[in-house]
Amino acid sequence: MAKKKERDFTFHIDQEILFDDIEIFAPLSKQHELFINDDENAIIAYGGGSASGKSHCSLLKLMIDCIEQPGYNALLARESLVQLKSPGSLWEEGSRMFDHVGVSSNQINNQWRFPNKSFIKCHFLKNNQKDYQGMQLSAAIIEEASQINSWDDIWYITSRLRGKGSKTKQLRMTFNPDRNSPLCQLIIKAGYIKDDGFPDLENCNKTKYLIQVNGEYEFYDSRKDIEDKYGENAAKAAYSFIYYTATVYDNPAIIKDQPEYLFKLENLKPVERARLLDGNFLASENAAGYVKREDFKEIELNEVPFSLPTVRSWDLAATPVDPSKSDKQGGNPDFTRGTLCSYDRDTGNFFILDMKSIRDRSALVDNLVMKTAREDSKYDAYTIITQDSGGAGKEVAETKRSKLLAQGSKPIIHKARKAKMKMAENFIIAAQEGRVHVVKGAFSAANYSELENFLGDGKNNGWHDDIMDTLSQAYSVLTTGRLIPTIKVSRNNPRLNNLFGKTVLN
Repeated sequence: MAKKKERDFTFHIDQEILFDDIEIFAPLSKQHELFINDDENAIIAYGGGSASGKSHCSLLKLMIDCIEQPGYNALLARESLVQLKSPGSLWEEGSRMFDHVGVSSNQINNQWRFPNKSFIKCHFLKNNQKDYQGMQLSAAIIEEASQINSWDDIWYITSRLRGKGSKTKQLRMTFNPDRNSPLCQLIIKAGYIKDDGFPDLENCNKTKYLIQVNGEYEFYDSRKDIEDKYGENAAKAAYSFIYYTATVYDNPAIIKDQPEYLFKLENLKPVERARLLDGNFLASENAAGYVKREDFKEIELNEVPFSLPTVRSWDLAATPVDPSKSDKQGGNPDFTRGTLCSYDRDTGNFFILDMKSIRDRSALVDNLVMKTAREDSKYDAYTIITQDSGGAGKEVAETKRSKLLAQGSKPIIHKARKAKMKMAENFIIAAQEGRVHVVKGAFSAANYSELENFLGDGKNNGWHDDIMDTLSQAYSVLTTGRLIPTIKVSRNNPRLNNLFGKTVLN
C-alpha cells in the first residue's frame, strides 16, 4: 500500500512580508463605517474637522459599489480639475487604490473603468450644468462641497441620479465647515448644528427629509409631516438626508502615522482650532466684510421696547428664479427684501423685528408689499419705498405710494442718491458698536452671511446686498428724525373725529 503523501502546509510567503505587501482598505472608526455602509439615504453629507478620513472613505465607497454592481456609473467632482488632479490629489489616491482591483485609468478623459464595466468620471463643478446633461448616474460624490458657491450646481446633480441597478441612487458630499458656504447653511437649517456652531450630536446621524418648495429648501423629520402639509406626491418626492460628523479623532491612522499633525491641530489659535479640529461651523477670525455675525445681538420679541418709531424698509426686485440658468446667466437674481425695524432714540439701539423675502414677478412682489403693509399696521409702521433715479423710477414709486395710501398705510418714498457704502456706513458703525439687536428667527444663517460679505463694491464676494440696502435705508430714515409723528385723537371728540379720522399726520 502506497504511503499517503503528506500535504505541505508551509507558507510560501512569510506572514510578516505578506502583511507589509498587501494593503487593506477598510473603515477605521464608527463614523467611517456609518458613512460607507449607508445604502438607504439619498443625500449624505459627511463633514467636520480636518484629516477625518473623508476623502479616503469616499474613494473606498466608490470602489465597493463599482465592484458589487456591474455597470455602475459614478461621478467624482470638485470645484476645479486642478484640485482633482494636483499632487497627492483624489486622482492619484484613487488610481493607487483602484489599481489593486484591475482598474484602468484614463488621464486624458479623467475616468476610471473597472473590469466589470463599472465607470467613474472625474469632473469639475462650477457653473457648468450643461456638462452633465444626459448623464445617468448611479451615484455622485462631491468632494469639498463647501467650496462650491452655488447650491444650484449641486442640486442639479440630483436630477442626474437615474442610473440602472438595484443600489440606492445617492448624492454624497464631503466638506470642511465654511460658514459662508450654501451647503453649511443647509446643514444648519436642517438642525444638525447648535447655536454655538458645534455639531448637535443628538441630531447628527439622524435622517431628515429635504424638499424644495417654490425654490426654497425645507427640512422635515418624516415624510408624514410633508404629506400633512403638501400632500402625498410631495412626500414621495422628498429626499432622505443625513449628516455624519467626524474629526481627526475618528481617523486613527493619521493619529498613529502622523502624531505631529494632530499636535499642530490641537495647538492652533482658538478660532482655527474650533473650525479645523472640532468642526465648528461658525468659527471665524475675521468676517469677509465690515460686520460679523457676533456684532448682532439676538433677543426675544418681548425685549423690544413698546411704542418705538417703526418702518418696513423695502428693496424691490422683480425677477423669478430660472433653474435652467447658471449664476452668470442670471440664474441667481436679487431678492425682494422687506425688513421691519425700530429705533430707540434714548439709547441709540436699533431693532430688527422681521424680514419678508421673495424672488418672483412684479405682480406677486406688489401683493406682498401691500399685504405686509396691512399686517404692519399693528406696529403703526411706515412703509419705505425706494425711488430709483430717472423719470420712470419716480413714476413707479408714486404709483406704489398711491396704492399704499388708498389702503390706509403710511408710505415714505426714499430717494437713493448715495453710494451703497456711504449709505450703509452709519448702520455698520452701529452694528460694530453693539447697538443692533435682532429678534430671534428674523434672520437665518444665510442672511447673516450675506451681511458679513457686504463690501459695498457691487461684488460682495458673489453675495447679494439686498438685506444691507434695506437696513441702511431704515437706519437712515429712523435716525434722521424725518418721520411725521402719529397723533392719537380721542374717540370721544366727534368733531375732530369727523374732520381728521382717528389719526392725524402733522
